[in-house]
Amino acid sequence: MTYYLVQRLGLNEHPFDRQQGFDRVFSCEYMGSAEFEFGTVPKALKRLREAPVEARALEVTIDGVTREVHFVGQPEALSQARDDLEAWAAGDHRRPPFWGKERSGFGEDFAGRKPKYQTTAAWWALDEDVVWALSPDVATKLVTAINA
Repeated sequence: MTYYLVQRLGLNEHPFDRQQGFDRVFSCEYMGSAEFEFGTVPKALKRLREAPVEARALEVTIDGVTREVHFVGQPEALSQARDDLEAWAAGDHRRPPFWGKERSGFGEDFAGRKPKYQTTAAWWALDEDVVWALSPDVATKLVTAINA
């Protein structure tokens, strides 16, 4: 699988009273692509909710740096998550590392070079039904929000 449509997620620090479930906890950062305006995110969330999701912490190595990444999804999707993320990070002869429809910023965050203005708390590969975070607390919030 290739991570192409990767949605950045921020923590929703000021939810509206009427927001519930996923939208009360997380906000989708604006990505500027039509896919995100025509129902891709709600369809992906619906697929994630077909069965309860779980979190799985796995060690991921990118450019010689190994960190724990907290993946969230249904068990069958998580079985390949580490390999898919490492392949996405490596790129190939046709695509550069972390190539996608929009800039994810994950490579910088993983390497500890997160820009101060970046508020991304998690990343969601919309077509692969896998969400991941570098924080175990964010992963716990993801599981709760998705399973709500």
